[in-house]
Amino acid sequence: EYTSRAAGVEHSIANLTTQENELRAKMTAAAEEAERFKRQDKEFRELEPQRNELLARLDALNTSIETLTVQRSNIEKLDHKIDSLTDQVASLCDEEDVLVTTHCAADRSVSELVELPASEERALRDQIDSLAVDEAKCEHAVDLAQDNFATSKAAYEALLETDDERAQRERARRQRSVQVGLSIALPLMFVCTGLPLFIHGREITSLSFTALGIGLVVFAIMLALAAMVMLFRPNKEEDAKEARKQDAQWVMLQDKKKLEACLESQAAFRNRARAQLDAAGLAEAQGSLRRSRTLLDEAKDARAENNLFQQRLQALVSRRSALEESLASAKRQRRRLYERIDLRAERTLDAVDEAIAQKSQQRMGLMEASEGLNRRYGELKQELSHAQHLRDFDEYKLLYQQIRTRQDESAQDYARLLLARRMLESAIATWESKSQPEVYRQASRLLSLMTDGRWTKVSLTAEGRLQVTDAVKTTRDPGHLSLGTCQQLYLALRIALLMTADNVGRAVPILADDILVNFDTSRRSGAARALAELARMRQVILFTCHEEVVEALREADPTLNEVEL
Repeated sequence: EYTSRAAGVEHSIANLTTQENELRAKMTAAAEEAERFKRQDKEFRELEPQRNELLARLDALNTSIETLTVQRSNIEKLDHKIDSLTDQVASLCDEEDVLVTTHCAADRSVSELVELPASEERALRDQIDSLAVDEAKCEHAVDLAQDNFATSKAAYEALLETDDERAQRERARRQRSVQVGLSIALPLMFVCTGLPLFIHGREITSLSFTALGIGLVVFAIMLALAAMVMLFRPNKEEDAKEARKQDAQWVMLQDKKKLEACLESQAAFRNRARAQLDAAGLAEAQGSLRRSRTLLDEAKDARAENNLFQQRLQALVSRRSALEESLASAKRQRRRLYERIDLRAERTLDAVDEAIAQKSQQRMGLMEASEGLNRRYGELKQELSHAQHLRDFDEYKLLYQQIRTRQDESAQDYARLLLARRMLESAIATWESKSQPEVYRQASRLLSLMTDGRWTKVSLTAEGRLQVTDAVKTTRDPGHLSLGTCQQLYLALRIALLMTADNVGRAVPILADDILVNFDTSRRSGAARALAELARMRQVILFTCHEEVVEALREADPTLNEVEL
């Protein structure tokens, strides 16, 4: 790396030399640029007074032109406002004339109702409402009397239906015929049956037959008497029907009288209502309450129309007065504006435009004169402003010294690394020739101890890969072992390295943190025995939070020192 030319290697001696040459060239260019900035600063200070004077004159001209432009705009607005106000005043005058003309043309003779005060109008409306209530009562009474009369008349006519009476008489005749037949046939039948039984009983001197015959004859006599009573009793149904007919006729006549009385009362009410309406000035209604309300509403609308006319006329007059006042105020403002820009003699917009054109021409001359100064001033200001933040020359000098220092440090490191490499190569060669076989022999012995003889040998292939051989001479790579066996393998290698390195770090203790947690009971016992063997040569400190690990270590080495934290 210290001799490489790759851009990513910052401590390369070759790259540091290239950076040193580049920084030396940049320092020369930065010094020349500093001299140029000094000359520009002198020129910039000489342009400052001229530029300020031109700017002051341009500001004065701009203020004057801006003032004239603003005043011209205000004057133009006032002219438009004056024209608009004049047109509005003329339009309002025309509207007043049209309104008065229309009202006069539409004006008609005012009746008494139009001039009626509000209190009298309310009293008249209350009177009409009272009459409407009475009228509704009369109409309701008439309708009720008509309904009652129609109902009673219909009931009476229903009783007078001839077809129904004839059918009832026919049914009564048939019923009486049946009763007469039964009243004759039944007693005869019982007599005809009882007499033979009585005679036969006398003949055979049988008391039962005699009694039965007498009973039948007596029963026939009683049945005949009952039939005679029924035949000659009066017909109550016919009498009841005749009574109902008379009652229905009397009710019909009473309802007819009530109807006539209600009609007379309704006619009298209408005459009285018309007289009251005529007396109140509503003769045009001809006694109609609805027409009376219509006349009152028309009179109310006429009053509202007159009031609306007065309001509109007053509003037009007020608006016209306000517009005339605004018109006079606008004219006064325009006169003051002309006086403010010293144009008292000729008060027109053309004079204002001419003054603006003159001042604009003067401003163009000053702008042409100052444009070159401003351009040069801006260029110098920008370059000098940029130059104030430039620290390239100082940075280049600092970087140059840093590169020189890094070159020295890289040279020293390069020499140190060359010497260290030579020493390491010598040490590795010596260790490989003497200690490496012992390390793998010890590792094989410790792995066999940990696995109870299942794995017997640890070796290194020609390609530098680690291999493990089991008891049946099967060789496998560490990647094909289980997690516990793989950890036992590497633990055996570490312990073997520590046991064979007799003169390296003898006073440094071996620290281990829970290295037996992934082992089962048998593997944990084997690993504990290997650690106990290492503890005879070096101090071993094992940290754990598992009681079974402590028990395994205690079995492997009863002399261990247990410290609880």
